[in-house]
Amino acid sequence: MICTINSETGRHDAPDDTAHAPPQISPAIAAVAPDQEGARCDAGSDPEKKRGHAQKRAGGHYFVVCPQRLAEALRLGIKPALAYLGLARGTRRFNLTTSWAVAAIERYGLMSRRNARAAVEKLEASGLISPRGHLKRRILAPHLSKEKAELLYLPNRLIGAVPGDISPLKPLSEMGEATGASALALLMEMYRLCHLLVDHGCNPALISARWPLKCLGEGRGAYRIYGLGQEGTWHYDPQPSPLPIPCREAAPDILNILDDLHLLRVVKYAFTYPPEREGEMLFPACCFEGEEAENAYGQAHSQAARLALERTAKNQKEKDKLARGFWDFVAVPRHISEPLLVGLVRPRWLADTSHSRQWLAKLREWEVFAEPGAKAIDQRWRP
Repeated sequence: MICTINSETGRHDAPDDTAHAPPQISPAIAAVAPDQEGARCDAGSDPEKKRGHAQKRAGGHYFVVCPQRLAEALRLGIKPALAYLGLARGTRRFNLTTSWAVAAIERYGLMSRRNARAAVEKLEASGLISPRGHLKRRILAPHLSKEKAELLYLPNRLIGAVPGDISPLKPLSEMGEATGASALALLMEMYRLCHLLVDHGCNPALISARWPLKCLGEGRGAYRIYGLGQEGTWHYDPQPSPLPIPCREAAPDILNILDDLHLLRVVKYAFTYPPEREGEMLFPACCFEGEEAENAYGQAHSQAARLALERTAKNQKEKDKLARGFWDFVAVPRHISEPLLVGLVRPRWLADTSHSRQWLAKLREWEVFAEPGAKAIDQRWRP
């Protein structure tokens, strides 16, 4: 509301891991980190050591899913779709075969063994996976996407890092068929649209939250102080997608469900204008919901804005009156006439890859500028 990100297109991309791939394997399929789950554990017979070894091995890995194949599974129902993701989580280097079966789906808490068995049977009947028979591994249907950037790169933690973990997706299997399938489809669409290096999440012109700002103080300095007191609203502009995403009218309810289940993050940023009008991103205005560097800047900025506003009051009674009804404050340069607070949407679980680390390093700049930015507001605000 994570995988590598193409620095030119901003789309999910995979590392070039096809140099040693067998010639019969498509480059679009040979894109996943080696030995995600099937590597031998050399931590001895101690279960705790094995668990720690597995956590370290699976912490930043991801698995690859074709959105067209996932759409076929979603049409079968929410449980077959979750079972398909579970089986894909167990694929190895080239995402062609999986050693996972009904027991693994139950072990990671996606659903009960009975439901998992029925879901896998539906996947077999539809041709999305091969019958196991005498083989040790099932074969997944080949990917339909021609380009690696069109595939979905999902973190292992979305299903579970190690056996015994409860998958964050489990609540979706306990919903109604229509609601659960729509929620999963929209979550997968967020992974498809997530451009960390470009938008710090999904494109805000397509999916975001919006909060109106009210001007509370206008000094003779370089800033205006705005208050945030109303509930936010969702902005959703669906685009053609291989996934069966919900319509514009149904999306707000589905987004609220994903937010309540902590499957996505909504991180506030100040914009000059609405993103669909080519508004520019100014600075993070979040205090708790973002990454550490974003929160550091947002907290320092909010505190400086609050102090600047209180400086205009003559006594405590006026201070209370100014702050009444507002739960956050933002200082915006006075030359910006229509500032807007936009909630950038990004999936909560992101893969630990070179590009996600590059994005986190880029975010640390906000932490560096947090204190100087707060001092600038304090020095350049004159009631």
